[in-house]
Amino acid sequence: MGSETYSLYVDESGSLRIKGDEADYLILPATTVSKIGSRLYKIVGEAANVQLAEIGRSIGHSLAELIKRQMHGDRIEDIIESIDDYLSKSGFGKAELVKHENHFDVIINNPPSLRHAVEGLKKCRFEAGLIKGILEEITGKKWHVQVDDSVNQEKCLIHVKPME
Repeated sequence: MGSETYSLYVDESGSLRIKGDEADYLILPATTVSKIGSRLYKIVGEAANVQLAEIGRSIGHSLAELIKRQMHGDRIEDIIESIDDYLSKSGFGKAELVKHENHFDVIINNPPSLRHAVEGLKKCRFEAGLIKGILEEITGKKWHVQVDDSVNQEKCLIHVKPME
């Protein structure tokens, strides 16, 4: 059996809502990220990787309110754990958090960008942008978010630390 997810409903205006949240949502196929990336790659080449991260970052800014309501404290660990929880509940794959002395690693097993990989796109850029956007919006600070390309093609390893 699968993991817990969000309680969804359609309100009287036809907007999809998550119980306890005021924002409206869309359900899109997991291939959406790859299709956007593929289109961008055809238009701008390698720069598509930066654009995909920025799209993720913008979406992360929008998701910050939902993440804030899930937090069980205001430490950075609480924020990162809530991001991991969101990613796991929302179909981004199985996420886990590893804390190090000066940074965090967010590991996402089976993320959409790798389930539907596109030639020319670097792995996990969208997911890294999403995490960065959420962190920026919640903390009001700048973050260094780096994808480790050395791990296998079934997971994202994203190093996260505040910029000084």
